[in-house]
Amino acid sequence: MKRSSLWGWITGKAALKRIIAAGAVIVGLPIVWHSYQNGGIFDPDSYAKNQKVQDNQVIFPEEDEYSQEDGGKGDSDLWEKDHKAEEKLNPEDMPDSSILFETKGKLAEFGSADQMTSDANQPGGIPGSPDGDDGPTILVPGGDGSITVPDGTFGPDGNHNGNGSEGNGGGDDSHPSVDPDPIIPDPDPRPELPPDIYEGLIPVETFPDGGISGDGSNVKITLRLTEDIYETNPIYYGEVLDDWKLFCAVCVYVDVDSGEGMPTIYRIEDYNENFKIGSFPKVAKEDFFVDFYFRPNKGSKWQKETWNYKVKPFKVMFSGWEEGTYSSPAWYPQIGETRNLLNYYPDVLPEEWVDIGSLPIDLPEMFPGWSETPQGEPVPLIYNPVLPGRHVLYPLELVPVPEGMSVSMEMNWNYWMCLQTLNEYTGSREMLEVPDGIGMIDLYGVSVDAIKIPSSVLEVNLDAFGLEVSQSYQVDEENPNYASFEGMLLNKDKTVLYAVPSEKKTVTVPETVTYAEISNNAIEEMHFQSGTPIKLELENLHDASLYVPAEAYFTYLAAWGDRLGSNRLLPDNGADAEFIIQDGAILSRDGKILYGLLDSVGGIYAVPDKVEYIEEGAFAGSASLSTVILPDSVKSLNAQAMTGRQISCIICLGAEPPAIKGDSFDNLDVLQVQVPKGAGESYVDAWTQALGREKAEAIVTEAFNQMESKDGYTYLTQEDGAILLKVPEDLVYFNGNELQDVTIKEIGSNVFSNCGQLLVAELPESVKKIGEGAFEKCREIQGIVSYSTDTVIVGENAFAGCSKLRFLAFNAASATFENEYWPGGGMKYCVPEGASGYNGNHVQSGCASYFLESQNEGRLLYGEDEEGRYLLAATDNITGEVLLLPDTLEIDDEAMSGCGESFTLDSAGMARLRYIGDYAFMDSGVTGDIILPDTLRYLGGYTFYGCTGISSIHIDGPLDWYKNEFHGPELRSCVFSGCTNLETVTFGSECGVKTIGEEAFWNTALKSIDLPEGVTGLLSGAFGCTQLTEIKIPANMENIYYSVFDSCSKLKKVEFSSDIPPSLILYGVGYGYLFGMDLPDDFRIVLSGNAAGKEEAYIEAWKYAMIGYGADDQNELSQDQIREGENIVRRLLGLEAARIEAAPAPVAPDAMPAQEEENESEDAGGEPQIDDVQDKAEDAGTGDENAGTDADADHAEPESGKAENEGEEEL
Repeated sequence: MKRSSLWGWITGKAALKRIIAAGAVIVGLPIVWHSYQNGGIFDPDSYAKNQKVQDNQVIFPEEDEYSQEDGGKGDSDLWEKDHKAEEKLNPEDMPDSSILFETKGKLAEFGSADQMTSDANQPGGIPGSPDGDDGPTILVPGGDGSITVPDGTFGPDGNHNGNGSEGNGGGDDSHPSVDPDPIIPDPDPRPELPPDIYEGLIPVETFPDGGISGDGSNVKITLRLTEDIYETNPIYYGEVLDDWKLFCAVCVYVDVDSGEGMPTIYRIEDYNENFKIGSFPKVAKEDFFVDFYFRPNKGSKWQKETWNYKVKPFKVMFSGWEEGTYSSPAWYPQIGETRNLLNYYPDVLPEEWVDIGSLPIDLPEMFPGWSETPQGEPVPLIYNPVLPGRHVLYPLELVPVPEGMSVSMEMNWNYWMCLQTLNEYTGSREMLEVPDGIGMIDLYGVSVDAIKIPSSVLEVNLDAFGLEVSQSYQVDEENPNYASFEGMLLNKDKTVLYAVPSEKKTVTVPETVTYAEISNNAIEEMHFQSGTPIKLELENLHDASLYVPAEAYFTYLAAWGDRLGSNRLLPDNGADAEFIIQDGAILSRDGKILYGLLDSVGGIYAVPDKVEYIEEGAFAGSASLSTVILPDSVKSLNAQAMTGRQISCIICLGAEPPAIKGDSFDNLDVLQVQVPKGAGESYVDAWTQALGREKAEAIVTEAFNQMESKDGYTYLTQEDGAILLKVPEDLVYFNGNELQDVTIKEIGSNVFSNCGQLLVAELPESVKKIGEGAFEKCREIQGIVSYSTDTVIVGENAFAGCSKLRFLAFNAASATFENEYWPGGGMKYCVPEGASGYNGNHVQSGCASYFLESQNEGRLLYGEDEEGRYLLAATDNITGEVLLLPDTLEIDDEAMSGCGESFTLDSAGMARLRYIGDYAFMDSGVTGDIILPDTLRYLGGYTFYGCTGISSIHIDGPLDWYKNEFHGPELRSCVFSGCTNLETVTFGSECGVKTIGEEAFWNTALKSIDLPEGVTGLLSGAFGCTQLTEIKIPANMENIYYSVFDSCSKLKKVEFSSDIPPSLILYGVGYGYLFGMDLPDDFRIVLSGNAAGKEEAYIEAWKYAMIGYGADDQNELSQDQIREGENIVRRLLGLEAARIEAAPAPVAPDAMPAQEEENESEDAGGEPQIDDVQDKAEDAGTGDENAGTDADADHAEPESGKAENEGEEEL
């Protein structure tokens, strides 16, 4: 140290402070050395607790020293204790530093990030932890490591550099010296000031460095620290702290309130002579408080504001491709918080890879993902930091797509993100090893023995026709969505079994599984470990033995008994099954003892004949059971035999009362027991001993109930009608005619649930209630109509599982759906106009009533009102000639869509049609000639889409129910698209069509078509007819949209007859107009009639559209571009293209006038010209091949006539 510097150090302004600090070193060194020996010298907490003297501390009266970290009093306490402290802290005594109570140690570069090992990324990187016998560990927060310092080594200058928390110390010469301000490397970049939280809301001024006028006597001046709502620079665990970082972690404002109007707000943007910070820890290890000091100006008193810094457990930074760069803002997660790293794809991958508009695209290379060390192992895409501190994720280098695989970047709408998707595989069958970085496996028709799924895979397409794995699924343990168990594929927490290898014969289902998806399989045995039955599609198993815990066997039987099919349910202890299933009951082998009911039983239930004894708890599990019918064979009800909370009625058919226990029944306050007429007294006498006479008399009542059977139907006859309880299982159509002498008032619970062939059900007007689950799982039923006109009650799940239901119609003015049951969507759901109480999606009203008409084996649903009839829906087995009922006015949307059998339409029945709805006959089997009447006012979009049997169409009628200011009456989009045998289209005299809609005749067999003269618009793709050879455009045509003749590969002639060319409507600006793709080379525009000889008018009208612009854009276009558009029109008209002038000879740069240079610069950015013409022009302008090498050639003129002749030859 120079003498002058030493003298200044002793005599300078802060001499006293330095002397105090030096004394602290001498006093504290033994303590520091003791801490070092214990491996904790650089632990801020332990260091502070052993320090007795703080560096740079200010001593107040009555206080010799303090340690805020050691339970001593902080600055605020001391200020409160000494009321004169403010006077002693005069402005001129303030240190030059921004820190009032200085705690800041040396922060130095400790080498590059790559020279350090990761702390939080590596095990053991915890602040202040020693590293065994290798010496103490200095925490270096971040992905750049903790440095182990061997014993006896104290840095490059022989001293041990570290950061203490609150002071300095020294020792004698018998020990190595310790730097009182040890160096802690700081890997973080210098933070920036966070955004102003009031930006765009209220005005905020910058606080001047010299302060603001006033001392607060006339106005209120307040320092205000505010949380950074954007969390730009929060403090994280293990962060090396300094005054600037702490400042950037908050927003600091000064409010000046004069009492009039809005206060003036200043923002402090840096430390200055009027804004200081108090003491703070060197390293953030837990939440801490810091004091800030402020005064309006030098002449004002100091204010103090304390801020509580909340320490985040983690900081995650995303490195860029270049060392020392970061691709994304840091992320500060809470413990357990995860983030999908797909969010960061756009920051590191090529733009076209993640541009949704260009996806999907095939990838030549793959991005493996991110790693916690450069070129290390990839981390899972759903990233969850574990060890606290700073983490750096490094992007891994792109790698080639493995041979035998095809990978594309595709948008995944489940995650709303781009995923690298494996969509083709032709490699080894033995093992498909999915590369790291693949986010989705989307394979079709691929079969492998085994597959390895890495941590990056978020979704596997398990479609039945997709990937087939015969032996084993193997999932990386770090995968966030999937896991494997004994070769099977499960979700992460193993509650869902997704897939079983197709050749696996014995399967053990873990106890955690609650749902299993079993498709293609060879399972012979399944062993279930859970005592609770899982959700499983048993229909997908065949002849399998299902082993369940013996103690849970009955529970499984109750849950699965009606769905076992050919499978066998067995207890896992090898005991023989003791039960049989009959009519929803679990019975003893001889059928005399009823042990319980299947879980599916509800509503009204009739106990099977021959049952004599009902065991304890037999009805306890049937939560929805309301009525139980006991046959006359029942002799005894055991204790709690009839305990079901919902049971409100028991119907006893036997004259002899069964024996009961005192607790055989439940819910006695509401229970009603109906007994045969004349048997009431005997029931009361028999049950008095168990229930007491008063209670027996209260529940027993006489009523007429008679169980009857006829032709496979079973019903309970009562005084006001019959309850249908059972129907034949092979029933196809039901309308009640089979029971003509029976008045059915109610459809019992689950009555039709076993009818696997039931197609249509018509419920007579007398039926006022449809019981719980009445049609549940009728998988083939397509139509249900209820004819009750006043009221109807619909039980819960009445139509559940009816997956093919096409229509559901009610005639009742009022409906009640029990337990707020809501029928599923997808079918035509019709109710009367003005009706009430109906639940469901897309309820359709408008007709007064609904009924069915037979059409051979099929059925047609009609609606009716005073105006006429409406064909609303049909079963899909319609055949023959469909004769519409007289006065049919409309065919509704989707009415016969998907009716795939061959049928024809009778034109006579269509005479009054005014409406044919959207999709009305889409993909149907309608054949022959279609004649649309002149009354037709609406023909919907996609009406005949895909009707390959239609050969001709006659279109008539005003068609004026759909029009707008641009298109007028329109032949809607795709109305005949896909009619591949449609050869003839004619238009009637009353046809009001003005516009042919998008793809109206796409993929038809039309060879020619005569459009009505009233047609003024053709929309995109209107004629995508591969057989079309010529077409005449009506003279009134106004607008023709782009690609109107797409795929018309045989179209050679389009004839125009108007002297006013129609407008060509572009796809978008900059996209040159095309009449269509795949047009033949000899495609031509022919002008006839009034258009004959008007070629120049057509050229002038279309030239701008041909290059993707409008006439309004002509000032932005070069003459060559305009000429290019003209030549395109000329070629379409069969004319010779106009000459594009050759480029002028180059002029030497020093001879070019300034204005010409400017013009040349502007022209350089113009659109490219026609390639062949442009090439010739460039050749002509460059002279001979040696022109570029001869200095004189720069000024040479091209050979006379050369450029012109070459241009003519090319044109």
